[in-house]
Amino acid sequence: MQEVAISEFKAKCLSLLQQVSKTREPIRVTRFGKPVADVVPLAEVQVDRNAWIGSGHGTAKILGDIISPASEAGGVGGAARLKLLLDTHIWLWAYLRPKRLRPHLLRELRKPTNELWLSPISTWEALTLHTKGRIQLPTSIWLHLSPSYNHI
Repeated sequence: MQEVAISEFKAKCLSLLQQVSKTREPIRVTRFGKPVADVVPLAEVQVDRNAWIGSGHGTAKILGDIISPASEAGGVGGAARLKLLLDTHIWLWAYLRPKRLRPHLLRELRKPTNELWLSPISTWEALTLHTKGRIQLPTSIWLHLSPSYNHI
């Protein structure tokens, strides 16, 4: 195991951490020749992506219908069947190149009972793509973002 004086570790900390990460070999930090710490590679963690399922059992209760829309008809959201949060590329394709979208998606986007939502970050992404010259945006695209046009 490589040993490094604490003063050297302090001066080269980032590069030594990168070395341990890359080589997977630990480093021992010493002070006056005595070990004070071992820098070891982070263990590979296997995460069970389904571990969250059921993990809240017994911590809360469902007291009513959680399937029906939470809002009353005529309230925020009305009786919409779906609230669709559009990803940036879906929004841009729907506006500029709808033939790139699958027919079932276009049907859902066109249904008047479905609400269309757009994250503010999507407008930033579109402006960034425009600034970098990756897309050209017509001014009219922003007219469709008014509050009266669904929730986009």
